[in-house]
Amino acid sequence: MKQKTLLLTAGLALIFVSCVGTDFINEPSPDADPAKLRIVTTVTAIRVDSMLQFRVEAVEADGNINTGIMPLWRSSDSSIVGITPGGLATGLQSGQAWVHAYLPGYTGDSLLLGVVENETVLASIMISPQSAVIRTGDSLQFNATAFDLSGNVIDSVQFNWSGSNGMIVSIDSSGLAFGKSGGMAEIVAAAQGVFSLPAQIEVRDSVRTGSFESNPANRYAVSGSVQLGYDQNGDLLLKFGSDFKTDNGPGVYIYLTTAPHSLTPDHIELGPILSVNGAQTYTVPAAVGLFQYDYVLVHCKPFNVPFGSARLE
Repeated sequence: MKQKTLLLTAGLALIFVSCVGTDFINEPSPDADPAKLRIVTTVTAIRVDSMLQFRVEAVEADGNINTGIMPLWRSSDSSIVGITPGGLATGLQSGQAWVHAYLPGYTGDSLLLGVVENETVLASIMISPQSAVIRTGDSLQFNATAFDLSGNVIDSVQFNWSGSNGMIVSIDSSGLAFGKSGGMAEIVAAAQGVFSLPAQIEVRDSVRTGSFESNPANRYAVSGSVQLGYDQNGDLLLKFGSDFKTDNGPGVYIYLTTAPHSLTPDHIELGPILSVNGAQTYTVPAAVGLFQYDYVLVHCKPFNVPFGSARLE
């Protein structure tokens, strides 16, 4: 069983590189017909020594459904799932294997099929949501449910969560995902040697930008660009552009506030200014959210004088 788990893990790693439901054996060329195959079944697991006849339909380029298609078939592990040229699958031993339907000129389809010894053991795992879009800095809770062969829910199962790209999204032991940088990734839950289908998650970059303006109530000048966003480690950073400049003064500090040119009661102090001109970066406390504060304030702390602020859009 350990060897099968290793083989399945390697198979999942390959699936992470490609799109779920897309045959990676015969990828169509950019000029190929956009028609695609679709495996038609709701079955996700069978018993050892039992059989399952797969049916395929083709969605043609014009949108019509062709049910008379005769695809080619392949099992990712023929020692677990055997498959005939006609799409008849046989469960040979406990485990999971990908069943692929493919045909030149068509985008193929794939299905993860489990094989179990009896109807009471864990046969399949479903995670929700199956697809999601979040922004950098946002989190999303994934949930997993375990089923036996008859479709009954199995309670008290401990799941192991993993993602395909930790630079884009991280996921903790409870299934909570955190968007770190823009891109696509996949999430998988596993338990007792059984893997779920990968869920698709898209993380969209979310950066707030603004421009400094001087406080009209005094003579101090502040100008330049600023942005607030997350880095690939999930840290929220405030970055001044190379065009930033401000008048100097005693005890000039940088703040996040909720009103222009004002040190509001709920402000966040980021520290003394690093330089009166040029690019510089400030780390924002982890408890602060990307959209919690709308203004960046340059402020003379000893004399309580706001030099200027930037509104974050």
